[in-house]
Amino acid sequence: MSTLHNFSGPLYEQVHDLIRGKICSGEWRAGTPLPGEMHLSRELGVSVGTVRKAMDKLAHARMIVRERGRGTFISEQPSVGPSAALEFRDADGTSIPITISIKGFFTRIATGEERALFKTGHIQGVTQRVIDVRREWRSAGAVLCRETLTVDRSRMPRVAHGFPESAEICFPHYARSFGVVVTRTEWSLGTAQEESSDSGRDTGESVLQTRASRSIALRRVAFDAKDKIVEICSQDLTLAGKTYHLNPIALTQT
Repeated sequence: MSTLHNFSGPLYEQVHDLIRGKICSGEWRAGTPLPGEMHLSRELGVSVGTVRKAMDKLAHARMIVRERGRGTFISEQPSVGPSAALEFRDADGTSIPITISIKGFFTRIATGEERALFKTGHIQGVTQRVIDVRREWRSAGAVLCRETLTVDRSRMPRVAHGFPESAEICFPHYARSFGVVVTRTEWSLGTAQEESSDSGRDTGESVLQTRASRSIALRRVAFDAKDKIVEICSQDLTLAGKTYHLNPIALTQT
């Protein structure tokens, strides 16, 4: 069991975030039993009441299920936050195989906008820095998406260690390595360089289609439970006449 040193806030919130992080990262899998409240209280050095309050919050979110006489289990389909947002399909709706590769990790000075978004503030004599993770999404050798994931270095200083190269989203890595759990995302749709269509479906997904080999920009901002930004993701898509299915609940034009 991890300690609470990477967390902040009320003790029960720290316990909640720790357990939620283990579920989100897949370390504790759906349908498996959770350790008992007494065991968790001893492992974490907190009271049983603190553990119970954290469990109550998890149960209210339907991430865990309490069964009388059996114990507490992780829900078979826990609500663990945002899933992968971008899915590539051909004209027949068939999923297009994608490979993702990391092009590098780059530390740089944060812009004024990034300092404001990450709420790092200004510390005299300290230069605020961020880490960019640059990746490419390819299919059949062609680059479909160039992506930059930006995180606050002070919050995730060794983000490159154990970074999942092929994962579409990296939220489980943040939860597992830093106890930082993403609970929601906000998407914005940049201005396309070519006329495109944007049509909704009953499922809530959006479809983007273009008639020429031009690009479109997407931006995803990921937040934790305290509404603090965890990651800023910028994606430049080379549409090239393809159809793309997007899963975010809402896209806003910028």
